[in-house]
Amino acid sequence: MISTAVRRNPIAMLALLATLLVAAAAALALPGTAKAVQNSGAFVGPAANRCVFIVVAFQEPPYGISGGGVIRTAVHSYNGAPPSCAGGTRLESPGAIRTNQVLQKYVGNNWVYCAGTQTGDYYNTVTDTNKVIQSNYGASPVCGGGAYRGMGRGWVSGYGGAVVTGQYGL
Repeated sequence: MISTAVRRNPIAMLALLATLLVAAAAALALPGTAKAVQNSGAFVGPAANRCVFIVVAFQEPPYGISGGGVIRTAVHSYNGAPPSCAGGTRLESPGAIRTNQVLQKYVGNNWVYCAGTQTGDYYNTVTDTNKVIQSNYGASPVCGGGAYRGMGRGWVSGYGGAVVTGQYGL
């Protein structure tokens, strides 16, 4: 339960939101000894009183090999409206939460999709507050040596967006 003082203070609500994002990112962290990068983002649909949180984690394969690894994307639905989105989790009917992800490589001055790494769309199959997917691209360079990052995308009832991780590799 959020105190009345926090609910009435936009700065306190933003601090609470930041705490929620850090906790979600920590919960999504990938195990193991290889380097991992992660990021999170919030997308707010004020008309629908809905906040969509996306957390993406990307772990490189062991021994510093660049180009493979594991991407995990989690999409969470919360009640609330700007600026706080702190109204608690929101149960969504089957099919309302959609997510997908892709491995990207830095080529020239652009991030491009690494061929064959984009997943299809995955939906929640039961009433739930979130959907989590994971792709394992193995230990070999999928698209050759270079810098890579993960991109996770998520939507709840059509509202959401994309979040990218930091990069690893050259």
